[in-house]
Amino acid sequence: MRTYRQRNKGQIKHRSKRISKRNTGKIHVPMRSTGRKYRPKKKGTEQERQALLQKRELRRKRWIRRFSLGLFLLLVFCTFASAEVEKMRFPQVTTGMAEAGIIRQDGREVEYEYTVPLSALFTGELGYQVFAVFPQHTRFGISYSVVGLPMEVLAMDEERAALDSGMGVELVLSSDRPLVSEMEVMVTNEREAG
Repeated sequence: MRTYRQRNKGQIKHRSKRISKRNTGKIHVPMRSTGRKYRPKKKGTEQERQALLQKRELRRKRWIRRFSLGLFLLLVFCTFASAEVEKMRFPQVTTGMAEAGIIRQDGREVEYEYTVPLSALFTGELGYQVFAVFPQHTRFGISYSVVGLPMEVLAMDEERAALDSGMGVELVLSSDRPLVSEMEVMVTNEREAG
């Protein structure tokens, strides 16, 4: 009769082989890089593999479409946002030339050679002044700045004021905020200054 040691001699000597034989089933070994468990590939038919590839391709195309649409919407939003910031940054003005007009005074109408709307008159330290608009060529296109010109007002009524000179330049007819000399402005009327 063999002893316990003699009976288990092969198993004790080849313990690693015995363990490997015992665990030959489905082994889930965690991968070091991703932490995912290794799963043996399922053997499927060729049609199943083609269907899986098509599904992956459709999913990839869908994500590309969504990303492109999101990028396009972001660009549109940034364009509108920059335009709004530009409007907030500079005063918006409408421009025009001083032109002949009629001023009503004491029940009679008097014609003057140079008249402007009352919105074109600004009060400064030296009395009334108007702002002339001058274009400036920059790397990014044309920008406009204003220069204050003291002006003598000959007469005015509820709508217009008569000036002693038209200066022959584009004048600011209206502005959405107070102006200062050499300030950069945004011309909003259809016929641009210059």
